Amino acid sequence: MRKRVSGYIHILQVLFAVAPVFMIVYVQRHIPADLLFDHHLFHIVAIAISILAGLAVTAVAWRCYAHSGEPFQRWLTLGLLGFTLIYAFHGVFTPWAEERLALFVLYGPVSRLVMAACLLLGVVGRGTGPEPLLRRQGKGYWLGAVGIFLIIDAVVAVVALSPVGSSVVLRLGLELSALVLLMASLVTLVTLVARGVRSPLLVTHGIALAWFAQSCLAFMLASPWNHLWWLAHLIFAAGFLLVSYAIGQAYLTTRSFLEVYSYADLIEQVSAEKARAEQALAKLQQINEDLNQEVATDPLTGVANRRGFMDRARHLQELREQAGSTFSILIVDLDYFKQINDRYGHLAGDAALQLFAKKASAALRPGDFIGRIGGEEFAILLPGSNLANARAVAERLRHEIQAQPFALNDVTLNLTISVGCVEAGAEAHTLQECLDIADQRMYEAKRKGRNRVE
Repeated sequence: MRKRVSGYIHILQVLFAVAPVFMIVYVQRHIPADLLFDHHLFHIVAIAISILAGLAVTAVAWRCYAHSGEPFQRWLTLGLLGFTLIYAFHGVFTPWAEERLALFVLYGPVSRLVMAACLLLGVVGRGTGPEPLLRRQGKGYWLGAVGIFLIIDAVVAVVALSPVGSSVVLRLGLELSALVLLMASLVTLVTLVARGVRSPLLVTHGIALAWFAQSCLAFMLASPWNHLWWLAHLIFAAGFLLVSYAIGQAYLTTRSFLEVYSYADLIEQVSAEKARAEQALAKLQQINEDLNQEVATDPLTGVANRRGFMDRARHLQELREQAGSTFSILIVDLDYFKQINDRYGHLAGDAALQLFAKKASAALRPGDFIGRIGGEEFAILLPGSNLANARAVAERLRHEIQAQPFALNDVTLNLTISVGCVEAGAEAHTLQECLDIADQRMYEAKRKGRNRVE
């Protein structure tokens, strides 16, 4: 669906870009070429407004260039400046349009040709910036450009007053040259966009280039003062408005013509960054969980260490205090563990601890919890169990440990345990009291001969 909508938008953009062709065809076919609107005052006012707008837009474009240093914006500014300074004389010489038609007409195609050349250089040199600050803000460069454009004005005047100036071929050649340069700029711009250069202003600029090129086509087909000639002016003015809109958007945002993003682009970037952030957060949470697991796990036996056991015990104590649930605690100590270490070595002692942890974990219910809280001392949480149930679990565990001796280096060792039991709430109220009572009963079992439950 997203691709279809995107394709529809691209079709609309193309249709909008070529819309002037339909206007040109309509006027060319349905309005007589000899039907004129010869109104000098209207033309002078229209040109004056366009010149003032051109100067204003040029100033904004220069500010954007001074900030970003993009070569594209430098050439865009030069194109607007050159067009404005040259096109102004097209309005100035309007009163002499009857006597000196070439002097009146030639400034139009020359201004469009100069602007087209600058725009093409801007598109071609798009990726070479940013430029030095001295060039951006120095007056010498821009005064030199103004001087060159004024020299072009003088050259146009000389040519227009010469016998060559009245040649239709000259005017059509200038318009055709501007048309070719504008189409070259458009093709280059489309290629850049197709290669992934993302900026909505480039699309706007591309549509403006298409309108500029079609205005040149209209001027080639028109004669001064007829309706197609006026339509050509309107088409060019519309293209100029599109360029001014793009420059205004750049000024109000990044002041960089190539680094302005559409709302859709921003949403896409935000979504991508959000996905990356969520992925990083999930990874970080997994790492934290793994670290917490490692911190709360006894590395020798694989069961919880004292910290892990106490965290779970405090949680059960909070549930008991809030909801009135019950649980019991077993404190288990391996009998004669010191003698096993002294006689057979620490490897035998480690094996005994691992064996007990494995068998105890297998014998307990899924909700029960075991942890190693000392050297050979373990503690077991039995949620939902009263004292009688806890003693039954302890007796079953004691019998299983006693019934299965383990072998180590051809030596068979018999392992027994002493267990102390306590029910939380019935015999003690705080967690520490429960642990103390269970620990005392475990030592009582040892005093009574070991291998028993108290």
